Amino acid sequence: MKMNAVLFGAALLVAAGAQASLTDFGLGGNKSYDGWDGLSATQYPGYGSYPGAGPWPGAMVANEAGSNGGELSKVAGTGYAASSSLYSSAGGVYEVSQDSVVSGLETIVFAVGYGAGTTPSFTNGPTLTVNGLTVVGGADSTFNLGSYDDTIGGYDVTLTTDVFQWDLSSLGETVTSFSISYDVGEHNQQYGLQLEQSDVYSAAIPEPATMVLLGGAGLALTFIRRLKMY
Repeated sequence: MKMNAVLFGAALLVAAGAQASLTDFGLGGNKSYDGWDGLSATQYPGYGSYPGAGPWPGAMVANEAGSNGGELSKVAGTGYAASSSLYSSAGGVYEVSQDSVVSGLETIVFAVGYGAGTTPSFTNGPTLTVNGLTVVGGADSTFNLGSYDDTIGGYDVTLTTDVFQWDLSSLGETVTSFSISYDVGEHNQQYGLQLEQSDVYSAAIPEPATMVLLGGAGLALTFIRRLKMY
């Protein structure tokens, strides 16, 4: 079943109280969650302005209910909290980090809800590093929750959600911290991020609860069409 992944960033306005996570990937075991809902100036004021080349005042701490202190930082390039998204006029490099790790970590799932912009994103990642030194590398599996073509701020964009999962069950190293770095292309807009970790590895599969959470398709798509990039 194809889902409009644009709802990743907007459907929470429709069903904010339905569950803590933006998408339920069905992970078992002992879990920890971080979500960044509404990567915009409304939620994160003071994070730059066009063209967004300047430094941020600090990391964007996950703001979704149930989050466990995950942080989003800009590493390089452009990126600032615009009126409707985290907008990167000339592309940029970002890093999500977490110092609070579940004991016996076996899997990490990272999802990005974004507008594709005019050049490719994720050309150098996402790349996982654990304990500040061990580069695990690219995800073991990736999938897409669907896409939706639209015009925002005068640009033709494809709004989508990409999901990346790492299997750490055979890593052979106790993980006490980790970070995920990724790049985005020119005019990319990030609407929402999700980070999950568990001490039991299982393939991330969106469950029926996700369909309920994303049920406000008409309202959310109308909302997205009205968004402006700056």
